[in-house]
Amino acid sequence: MNILDRYFDSVIFDMDGLILDNGSLYKSAYQNAANNLGYFLGDELYEQLLGLPHVVCDRLLKEAFGEEFSIESFTLEMEEQYHGTLEKEGVKFREGFTELFSYLKKQGVCVGLGTSSTLKHVKNHLARTSYLEDFDVIRTADDIKRGKPDPEIYNLVVRLMNRQPKNTLVFEDSNNGMRAAIAAGCMGIMVPNQAPSEDDVNEKAFLVTSSLADIMPLIG
Repeated sequence: MNILDRYFDSVIFDMDGLILDNGSLYKSAYQNAANNLGYFLGDELYEQLLGLPHVVCDRLLKEAFGEEFSIESFTLEMEEQYHGTLEKEGVKFREGFTELFSYLKKQGVCVGLGTSSTLKHVKNHLARTSYLEDFDVIRTADDIKRGKPDPEIYNLVVRLMNRQPKNTLVFEDSNNGMRAAIAAGCMGIMVPNQAPSEDDVNEKAFLVTSSLADIMPLIG
């Protein structure tokens, strides 16, 4: 298939904030959890955490708040906040994802999922959908040693799909995720969510667009 005159035969999606419209839920959960423990987690610090593995986020929070900051207490509070809201509101997908995914599968494109979240987290969100079976390859933080912006997750998914990075589109919502895709040699397409694309990403990305719905006219 072609997009803007570039051939591709495989696509990898990030999950949180990209296919799942849960960016604002996470932000509220993080900030409310910190506030309940007596700390202020501002927008600038939160944006530094976007696209990073949880273990890296934990380290950055510890550095910001000091050694007395309890990661265990924060994690419990944050998950309670997040899952409480998720249970009330349900899983929501970002605009254009379901249509794009369906079209790619019908066209025989190999479709993978490469996320900084754990497999448990993936299953918690996708178990009630068909996507756990519909993705050709799913790899998570459990499968790698180095998280985004390191390209390990995308190198792994491309290899398991038996495809070439140069023919693989990667959809991401975070700058760190895009850096990982670019470093893997893939065609990175950023669909920003919580933070705008930064200068280095704008320079090296294949495309930056506001919605996955914008992709359909380019390939349909």
